[in-house]
Amino acid sequence: MLRLISLLLGFSVLSLAAHASLPMDQAAERGDVAALRTQLNAGVEINRRYDIGRSALMIAARYGQLAAVETLAQSGADLNFQDNNGDTALHLAAAHSHQPVVDFLLKQGVNTQLRNRSGLNVLDHVARLANTSDVAQRGDPSLKPMAAYLAKTIPSLPQSRANTTGYGSTAPVGAIVGEPALFVDYVMVDVEKFHATPAALLRAAKVAFLQRGWTLVRSDPQKVIGSYTKNDMEYRAEIFMIPNQAVRIAFLNGYHDTRPNYLRNLEKDMLLELQLQATRQ
Repeated sequence: MLRLISLLLGFSVLSLAAHASLPMDQAAERGDVAALRTQLNAGVEINRRYDIGRSALMIAARYGQLAAVETLAQSGADLNFQDNNGDTALHLAAAHSHQPVVDFLLKQGVNTQLRNRSGLNVLDHVARLANTSDVAQRGDPSLKPMAAYLAKTIPSLPQSRANTTGYGSTAPVGAIVGEPALFVDYVMVDVEKFHATPAALLRAAKVAFLQRGWTLVRSDPQKVIGSYTKNDMEYRAEIFMIPNQAVRIAFLNGYHDTRPNYLRNLEKDMLLELQLQATRQ
């Protein structure tokens, strides 16, 4: 019995040590509030930039981790911080339909008119993703409720009413502002017809990256991240497995306006691999 208690105590100490050493960006993604507080108490800069220039609060918002967003906001994180693409935490939370996080940020008085590199504020950004004329993207109908919610809510906010002269986009909702016709924010891939298992989708994503000469940076059951370097420029892209048999392929560090063919090539190779897998069954 004493030996068992000793082993359990030893396991608890190891677990606490691992918990305490969890980097802030990973803690934000997982919503590990205790780990975030440990890092902040250790003096980690709250607005430190991680991959794609995102802060911990932005990462937490992207993954819908409300408790982490609240903790970081209460600790003094910049709610209007912008990443390398010019997106804010509000852009990220809204684009992934994380309603509780969106509501929290709006209540905190975030600037809803900040524009990303495409010249889009959060309302136009989400509307564009929901209703796009780009055949390669196909649009994301699941974002239409969020676009409608923002269109209704933002004008009624105190900060919007106080600055009505500056409110609203200069272009129609959903339009592409200041970007060339080649702009591709992400590519949606319809893979439902293959009836592929999550493992098969993951394997196809890895093959697509490797076929095109990308290096695999990270892989988990829901996404694969690849890196490709050309002419001293590093491109990073993510193949994200969306529930209900859909896949999204997107750049992670701001080259979407110059190399949209990279995303489309990954789409072609992934579909080809899924077709080959289907013939082997």
